[in-house]
Amino acid sequence: MDDAFVAALSKNGITLPDRSNAISMAHTMCTGLDKGEPSTALAMGIVKDTDLSPKPAGYFVGVSVSAYCPQYKGKTDNSMIWMAPTPPMM
Repeated sequence: MDDAFVAALSKNGITLPDRSNAISMAHTMCTGLDKGEPSTALAMGIVKDTDLSPKPAGYFVGVSVSAYCPQYKGKTDNSMIWMAPTPPMM
């Protein structure tokens, strides 16, 4: 799964200097969602901690969900819809 996660980021122009750190950050997204944190807040945390702008950070959250915590697919808060890599499931 790690290779698919990193490949999905790379395919969309998102490169982070440390692969292990990127994977760790992805798992942190899932932990945040487990705790009920809004996906927008998680994306803004990525913006703060990396050089990613909001849209790629939102994509990072979406790819993290797809790779490591698919139970949250389609359950991001509505304020993040414009950043989502795929349309929300209805």
